[in-house]
Amino acid sequence: KALPPQTRKGVVRPLDPVEVEAIRTALLTRRTPNGLRDATFVSLMAYAGLRPEEALALQWEHIDAGSILVVQANANGKIGPTKTGKSRTVRPLISPLVDDLRLWRKASGRATGKALLFPDANGTLWPEQTYANWRERVFKPVAPDDATPYSCRHGFASLLIREGNTLAEVSRLMGNSPTMTAQHYTHVMERYENQSSQPIEALVLS
Repeated sequence: KALPPQTRKGVVRPLDPVEVEAIRTALLTRRTPNGLRDATFVSLMAYAGLRPEEALALQWEHIDAGSILVVQANANGKIGPTKTGKSRTVRPLISPLVDDLRLWRKASGRATGKALLFPDANGTLWPEQTYANWRERVFKPVAPDDATPYSCRHGFASLLIREGNTLAEVSRLMGNSPTMTAQHYTHVMERYENQSSQPIEALVLS
């Protein structure tokens, strides 16, 4: 049983960078001790395509200046495999995400080696209830009504498509099979098929 449970209803809902940045800004301006943590969590989903359970299992040793190695997931408070059982590397990282990770590394104290990026109050993996509370009490109040944390990840798929990546490359970076990627994002591909491709960083910073 992976953390968190996700029930998909109908067509996936990608978040646009403008919406992502509005969420991040709202989290940062709440002036809570966890504002930067929460904004970085959102950035990892929206700008690197991590599933929430993958972001919550990230250790600092999985991140370098230009890439993220996704090898595991948080399975209700325990380390488990990713949804597909396969690892992947996300690269290159755009500068807004690099900046968030740098600031969070500096602010979070012990940010080296096997230390978790987002430990709970006890320094361990979030149990399912902690994530559920975060989703309902932190994310939902600042997100569009029809959005979930997975909408951030879907937004990354949309950015990859808008950048002109092939179906195979989108699938690899998302950690999906090409068949699943086509099933989930055909409507996004159709939306942007006649538009000029743009680099992801330009789309985010525009």
